Amino acid sequence: MSDDKNKTAGLVVNSQIVDAVAATNLAVLGQSGNEAQGLAFESMAHSLALAMQNAQATQFGAKQISSTSVAKTCQAILSL
Repeated sequence: MSDDKNKTAGLVVNSQIVDAVAATNLAVLGQSGNEAQGLAFESMAHSLALAMQNAQATQFGAKQISSTSVAKTCQAILSL
């Protein structure tokens, strides 16, 4: 790039800096799709983990109710 193209309000910008900024912008734009997909996968994995935790808690609660009902039924049978 020529220094004539890099003049802004009378200031001359080093062409190496312009090239470095352009390369960084391209790198960021190139990685943005992967970053977005990674965030989507992470969000989906977190949602799945919460669903599995909820299912486990529900199963545990059902087992507690089942154990209590069996104990009460045995107590009722023995009290006859």
